[in-house]
Amino acid sequence: MFRLILKYLLHFCRSGHRKGRGIQSPALYALVGEALFNGKKFPFPERVDNAHRSIMKDPTLLATGGYGAGSQISGKAVRSAASLARWSSVSGKTGRLLYRLAAWFCPSLVLEFGTGLGISTSYLATGAVDARVISVEANREKANYARAWIHSMGLVNVEIVQGLFEESLKHIPDFNDDRVIIFLDGNHLYKPTISCLNQFLKLESKEIMIILDDIHWSKEMEQAWKEGREMERVDGSLDLFFVGILLVKPGMSREHIAVSW
Repeated sequence: MFRLILKYLLHFCRSGHRKGRGIQSPALYALVGEALFNGKKFPFPERVDNAHRSIMKDPTLLATGGYGAGSQISGKAVRSAASLARWSSVSGKTGRLLYRLAAWFCPSLVLEFGTGLGISTSYLATGAVDARVISVEANREKANYARAWIHSMGLVNVEIVQGLFEESLKHIPDFNDDRVIIFLDGNHLYKPTISCLNQFLKLESKEIMIILDDIHWSKEMEQAWKEGREMERVDGSLDLFFVGILLVKPGMSREHIAVSW
């Protein structure tokens, strides 16, 4: 935890571009100015935040077992939905960012790897209301919980798939949507993350936004993030410390920036 705090302080001191000044790429300039810090352009529906807060009080017990790098907060095999929502799911701030990114990018397809309880799914699906949203979760109990919760919110554009990432990744080349958002929030290890990125970039979509959670969570994730930025199809990247964004947008000037967010 101390390492993460130190990394954040270094990131805060070294990053800039909060208002877009100095950014060369028009695409990244628009992303920072219109989606990151412009809440007025995309008014946020409070019902999603309210539903998020309700899970933080839910005592339902769920088996968490056995996939990915585990939690730095709790190693328990059974945890309450409230505990998972507080410590292993996206924060309200990150959720609202996902909403704005989805609303700004206007994808026809959203792919999420790591549904968890469905919290991040709900933010993405609310922002990309006209898109198909397919979310993959390896843990059966979490997938069932997320499915019921998404249904209770009336989000009809979401499909929750229970299964291993490796199996779902095989179907990536089958999608041919022009604009795709992918959110990767699971299996925080180097090899699985790089494998996912390589598969994502096989999409023939014209424009792709890949959102990676916890890019500075560990040395493995930092290495995966560093290599991901340099992949041939990646045209730009944005390091927000807790979240990283990779852009595939032919014709944009290649640029990699860090922002204090």
